[in-house]
Amino acid sequence: MPVRIAPAGQRIDQVLFRQGRIETAELLSTMLGMIEHQGAAAEVIAPLRKGAKAKPASYAAGVEALLDEVAAMVERHEMNNPQNVARHAQG
Repeated sequence: MPVRIAPAGQRIDQVLFRQGRIETAELLSTMLGMIEHQGAAAEVIAPLRKGAKAKPASYAAGVEALLDEVAAMVERHEMNNPQNVARHAQG
């Protein structure tokens, strides 16, 4: 997933970018158990992405960058632990 960047000609405000990442990281830290698997992670990430669209471009870019990293980590975790995913799917 590509990192969202500001529109052409618009400079990224690093303070807003970091603020977007920090606030999203704080929110995600409260949901760690929910984002262990891709299905649950997608349910958490989708509304955060949608909400980021209403924020300034630099803030949204920070949110998107962190969400992309989290999604990649969840995917790697599932690839490295397929038996846990199968066990979870069986309920």
